[in-house]
Amino acid sequence: LFCQFEDGMAGKKLCPSYRGPLYQKEIQRVGLAAGRTGASVVACDIELWGWAGPKDCPKCTRCQADFKQVGAKEWPEWLLDKGAQVWIDLAQAVQKEAAKEGRTVDLGGYDFQPNKNYQNLWPIDRLYPKYMTNTQVSTYTPLEPYHVGLIGDEAREDRKHLAKSDQLPWISPGDAGTFPGSMFRYALLETLANGARGNLFWSSRVWDGETLAAYAHAIRNVTPVEDIIMDGKLVEGGTITQGARLSGVRKGDRMFLLVADYFQDVKGPLQLRLPVTKPSRVIDLDSGKEIGRIAPGGSLKISLGEELARPLLVEPAP
Repeated sequence: LFCQFEDGMAGKKLCPSYRGPLYQKEIQRVGLAAGRTGASVVACDIELWGWAGPKDCPKCTRCQADFKQVGAKEWPEWLLDKGAQVWIDLAQAVQKEAAKEGRTVDLGGYDFQPNKNYQNLWPIDRLYPKYMTNTQVSTYTPLEPYHVGLIGDEAREDRKHLAKSDQLPWISPGDAGTFPGSMFRYALLETLANGARGNLFWSSRVWDGETLAAYAHAIRNVTPVEDIIMDGKLVEGGTITQGARLSGVRKGDRMFLLVADYFQDVKGPLQLRLPVTKPSRVIDLDSGKEIGRIAPGGSLKISLGEELARPLLVEPAP
């Protein structure tokens, strides 16, 4: 399994060019598990080598032979080819088993981000969307005001490099510290308003009633705009009072927005301008009530009240 050295010794990590029977058995095992469990989502947390990825390849006799056989010129590019091969084998095994039941699997890996090569091994842009159907940026934080904004910013940056809102970000519901459920809800809304279509969570022990209530609250907020989240693109051209945040996705003339002021820097209402092409109404997704209207070229004042963020639906006025 491990890298093989000229002195007859072996490394302590899996050899990325090994394709023997144990490799085949493991690929098959993951595929069968995805099929037998009826999984709709498979998220792989791959920690075989550590954050830097495989390091022993240049002194591994098996890797040296493969490097020479394929005519590679540089080790980094060769390593990305090996990673792509492994992931493709994995994806094909998973989808093959799911197809037996008429299903497909939403498949991705922990902290896989577009425009990056994870662990110097997994070429995300080469694999998405054919073999990797989502990306999974990770931000485990204690959800202080800065972190909630960061979560949205990370999702927004990755969305710019994806064909669709194919993100399932990892966030923490508590293992990084204790915080109000309201901050967890804001974090969920930030991801969805910045190009994600769902979330993954790491927690071994600290889901509690307040956290679960906040989770349900966020789901109620976004249910009326599910189609915008799934099929929309990032809102461009909107502005808000300096010091506040504006995030959003749009589908046609409808927008799902999140306006926020996590540091409470702005005194008084927020001034919102949007790239609408028709007179539109603005609906508070918490109350379901219309809170104002905005015309092309116009603006609208938004009050956050006691909240730090407010989810909104913008749609053409009847």
